[in-house]
Amino acid sequence: MTWNFLTNDQKIKTKILDIDQNITDGTINEILETGDKQKHRTNIRGSMTDFRTTTPYLSVLKKIISENIEYEKFIIRNFWGHYLTGNDHISPHNHLWDGSTKEKIPRAKAFVFYIDVPVGSGEIYFNDYGIEILPKNNQLMLFDCDVMHEVLPNYDAKIKRISCAGNLTVL
Repeated sequence: MTWNFLTNDQKIKTKILDIDQNITDGTINEILETGDKQKHRTNIRGSMTDFRTTTPYLSVLKKIISENIEYEKFIIRNFWGHYLTGNDHISPHNHLWDGSTKEKIPRAKAFVFYIDVPVGSGEIYFNDYGIEILPKNNQLMLFDCDVMHEVLPNYDAKIKRISCAGNLTVL
């Protein structure tokens, strides 16, 4: 699967990954069971695991994501799962700073992978570009760490929108 560039400067790109349904179901269960470890102390105004989640299915998903990133050498610095319900949202932010160490990340990229995005989910909005995207299941987005973005609340308060995200450093 090839990348689709969403901006002329190629700072935001996306592609759909082929993920086994068992991995999807297991990952969803792990994120829901882990719950909100951050207690709304981050820009995620919903439920978020910790910054370095290593549950079995999330670890498998992290490996699959790694295999689909085109850089020859990189390190995934952190990786977390989260879900949004009701009026939950993610405040405007970028990934210039490492959430777990509060250090500036050199040569960083951010990514988000959409695990379960039911009808009625909110969009991801890239503030600097004025681009609003309704994600799809199994969609991977990769973007430069300085790209401002936010996630709008779900339109249907009864659904759970489940995804994972992380930061990587290109070596």
